[in-house]
Amino acid sequence: MKNYFPAMLAVMALMGLSIIQYQLLRSGIQLEKQRFERQVYAALQEVEQGINHNTRLRQQIQRLQRQRFEPLAIPEQALPQCVTDTLFAMLRAGLSHHGLGFPFHFSLAEDFLGNTIAGEPFQGVGQDKKMATYSHRLRGLLQQECNCNLVLHLQVEQLFGLLRKRLNYLLAPSVAFLLVLFAVLFLLVRNLNRQKQLGRVKNDFINNLAHELKTPAFSISLLSKLLRQALQTGAAEKTEGYLMLIEQENEQIKGHIEKVLELASLENTRYQLELKDGRLHPLLEAVAAQYRLKAGQTGGSLDCRLEAPNDQIRMDALHLRNAIQNLLDNALKYSPGAPALGLHTRNTDRTILVLVTDQGAGIAPVHQQRIFEKFYRGHPNLGVKGFGLGLSYVQEITRAHHGKVSLDSTPGQGSCFTLEIPLAGGSTRRQDNFRIRSKS
Repeated sequence: MKNYFPAMLAVMALMGLSIIQYQLLRSGIQLEKQRFERQVYAALQEVEQGINHNTRLRQQIQRLQRQRFEPLAIPEQALPQCVTDTLFAMLRAGLSHHGLGFPFHFSLAEDFLGNTIAGEPFQGVGQDKKMATYSHRLRGLLQQECNCNLVLHLQVEQLFGLLRKRLNYLLAPSVAFLLVLFAVLFLLVRNLNRQKQLGRVKNDFINNLAHELKTPAFSISLLSKLLRQALQTGAAEKTEGYLMLIEQENEQIKGHIEKVLELASLENTRYQLELKDGRLHPLLEAVAAQYRLKAGQTGGSLDCRLEAPNDQIRMDALHLRNAIQNLLDNALKYSPGAPALGLHTRNTDRTILVLVTDQGAGIAPVHQQRIFEKFYRGHPNLGVKGFGLGLSYVQEITRAHHGKVSLDSTPGQGSCFTLEIPLAGGSTRRQDNFRIRSKS
């Protein structure tokens, strides 16, 4: 909980900052709205002055006004459109003079809720919430000559969107910076989780390594005491047996150390794999003979079927052998009772597939995505000790051979690991984390 406290504090601070930015945005929109209204009313006043200075337009408006009170007068068909076009041009020029350019509707009406003389019919304030209406009573010469109260209405659509666009120079950077901060915080929290998980995995690795080394070390210590007693009593047979057991325990320690060093060496960019042209089947036959004996010690078996017609590849025999042995070691460890192992090959168009199968515990889907991660162990509750390095090593070696490894596993039914390696002459080179030294 202590590790997450700074992250929680940062989240609260960012949320507070977001609320403050929202309030500032609302205040900014209100201020921009007031500024916008001043500009609109200033433009309407300019239109009023233009009408009062345009004698012809005043006369046209007066004729339209009289037509409403003189039903017997002959209507002028083009007059309403002419007045509408003139007022529209004057409004557009007035708005442009104040730096405003947006779609609008207007109407020239008698009083605030009177009949429309020119323009579009006035909808009225509040009838359309998306429309903002600005009204200005026309005074001066027009009012005196027609003895009427005419009002010029200007309606603007989507006022909020218009104001927001006018604040984009502030809104866009604020949102961008907040998103960057949230993204950085997310990455930091994710990195914290990974570091915490890595620390836990490393602790498990150290505990497993200590156990794996402690057991043979304790056995060697005990066997050394027994050997000393056998030497004192002159028991030659016991002495030979103790020496053999000590050698076996020593080889076990060396094997553990070599597995750790092998993976570490692959991460060293100065390490060089020696790829040579060769046949894969002889290598697999030798490995199969070795593990057929190991499986037989517990009543198990190994089915070896090398059916690929073409097994010519470029390989580092030592590391590829170790990778396949790691897979077979895991198959033995996680197969309760008599293990039933399989080692098969077959060809695709340009590759050879090496399949290592077992009928053991299987791997749950939740573990399959991470099973090739370093130090990750998919069966921590089965009581099988290990370092979590074997499958990571297998993946690194397969990639170094320009191939790939995949897993097909069902819990309780077993697993199948497939190595797909390009055939000699059919692979394309790519840059790896390794310096590959090729030999023919």
